Amino acid sequence: MLRQHIIVVIARKELVESLRDRRTLFMMVVMPILLYAVLFSIVFEFASARKQKLESKRSVVAIEAARGDEGLLEALRAEPTLELRFEAAGALGEDEGPELIVDFSSWGEDSAEGTHQLELRFVSIEDESKLARDRVEKVLRRWQEQELERRMSARGLPSSYWRPLEWTSKDDSDSSQRGGAILAALVPLLVVTTVLSGALYPAIDLTAGEKERGSIQTLFTAPISVLEIVFGKYIAVCAIALLSGTANVLSMALLFSVSSLGPSAGVDLSFSIQTIVGLVVCILMIAFLVSAVVLGAAIMARNFKDAQNILTPLMFVFIIPGMIAQFPGVEMDPALALIPALNVTLLMKELFKQGLVIEHLFLVAASSLGYTALALVVAAQVFSQERVIVGERASLGLFLQRDAKPRLRPSVSEGLAWWVFAFVLLFYVGANLQRWNPQWGLLATLWGVLLVPTLLLTKVQKLNWRETFSLRRAGARGWLAALLLGLSAWSVVALVERALRQVLPMPELFVEQMSQFFPQPQGALDALWLLFLLALTPAVCEELLFRGYLFSSLRGRVPNWLLVVGTGLLFGVFHLSIYRILGTSLLGVLMALLVLRGGSIGLSMLFHFLNNGVALLLAFVLMPAEIPIWVSLLGGAVVALALVLLYSAPTPSTGAKAAPG
Repeated sequence: MLRQHIIVVIARKELVESLRDRRTLFMMVVMPILLYAVLFSIVFEFASARKQKLESKRSVVAIEAARGDEGLLEALRAEPTLELRFEAAGALGEDEGPELIVDFSSWGEDSAEGTHQLELRFVSIEDESKLARDRVEKVLRRWQEQELERRMSARGLPSSYWRPLEWTSKDDSDSSQRGGAILAALVPLLVVTTVLSGALYPAIDLTAGEKERGSIQTLFTAPISVLEIVFGKYIAVCAIALLSGTANVLSMALLFSVSSLGPSAGVDLSFSIQTIVGLVVCILMIAFLVSAVVLGAAIMARNFKDAQNILTPLMFVFIIPGMIAQFPGVEMDPALALIPALNVTLLMKELFKQGLVIEHLFLVAASSLGYTALALVVAAQVFSQERVIVGERASLGLFLQRDAKPRLRPSVSEGLAWWVFAFVLLFYVGANLQRWNPQWGLLATLWGVLLVPTLLLTKVQKLNWRETFSLRRAGARGWLAALLLGLSAWSVVALVERALRQVLPMPELFVEQMSQFFPQPQGALDALWLLFLLALTPAVCEELLFRGYLFSSLRGRVPNWLLVVGTGLLFGVFHLSIYRILGTSLLGVLMALLVLRGGSIGLSMLFHFLNNGVALLLAFVLMPAEIPIWVSLLGGAVVALALVLLYSAPTPSTGAKAAPG
């Protein structure tokens, strides 16, 4: 079982050692902050000064073959931003030469009615030359309108004849929105880069650096598990990455708030409190993932130099998605919310442009935490290899080796890894199946995407079916507790979800989609079909995955409270709805308690079936507008009675204790 105090001791040790290295701390945290202040100030001041200098300077324009209309030449002379030269003192683009040449060689002879030709020659790579072109084109457009009006007047036609439409363009975006668009293109990639740089060197030092110094072998001689070592080092690396990312965000917020460039350009570059809070949440998610990935990669190296060679190309795995997120048209959507690194970058981009979208935050957080768990179990797998710890470089073969002996149940790494893969399969495969056909797609998802792969995985890994899926006989008290909970827990969940809707209202579109997903049954056969699809099928398929494979991988290896709450929360996240996560997580906690205290997965299956069955009865038969409070209170009392009954029963034997995974 994981011991929290051991993890804290290891994390404190690694943090103290990392923070004692003042040079590293200065380079990771202080230096970027100073660089931001200096570099951005220099860039802004230079850009502002350059813009003012460019606009204040008169453009030198050379006139060749001046055969044009005298009115046009006079208009060019009258433009205060132009300096005309009829005899060029140098070639175009040279230091003493003109910035633009207006060539009248093709000017038409018929000055009254003809269409005249002009050629403007400029140098596109020179800002001064492009500015001169723009200024001259402005004069030409003005002269063209005046000449057209003169010709129309000569024929007695009103100006409205040749001007059938006039329009103006008005920018409805305010200064904060324009500033948000600028920040959305600038800040996300900087955040990812600073968090990555903050995690990189501590991860190398705490793994490959200790292998090179010979101190990591001493740590493994202590009576502590591999997971405790991994979590301790992970917390230390993650803390430094969070410090680096948060400090840099606060530095940027302070810098942009006092910058004079924004107001002068009509944009607001200041960070609101909501934006800073949202950025900190995004930093947490990217720091969790980055720290786990670089820690697992760094331990594969033989020494410090080898770790740098491994992690340098790995940096692009996080930087390139950040660059992709800046491409035009690449915006957050549910499909992109599950792509690592890209999802957090797009979430930050969305935060600046339109604020935080709670559905996207939920998907990004769920997927990021899942990928973080997967990276951590890979790191634990590498840490558990003795020859890697003593200095040998890891290879892909480490992950392909399997123990040929039968085992009681899956390891922690296997349980969490399968949850992550199942989550991704549910989103990309299951969601598409259900869009194709809601009911048959759901059936295919539960049986084909979740259950069958879980059973095949158990067979391939040669796991003990009884221990993996808690296939034991339960006592009478356990069955009675499951029966009472199954008939009453829905009322407590309804009260919890009602309270949640006060803070997070459920969109009407979501309610309509749910009602269209499962229409009102038209007869007994329809009702039995829905009972099979929505009550019996989840009770079998979801329970064998969550209270079976996943639950057994964690049982005895993490504290019981974490086992119950953790699997319950993962069950809630798995349903892909922020509006139902509290209710489904609470149900997951109750089902985990039934298996933990009752010893049999049959108890959670009975509970699951009854709970969903009662929900169907309420939705399609009774159809109450709102569950009365007294019903929820009565249901809460029954739930409490069932829990007392469950905890009064003797704790069942769960078989031999497996080694930590």
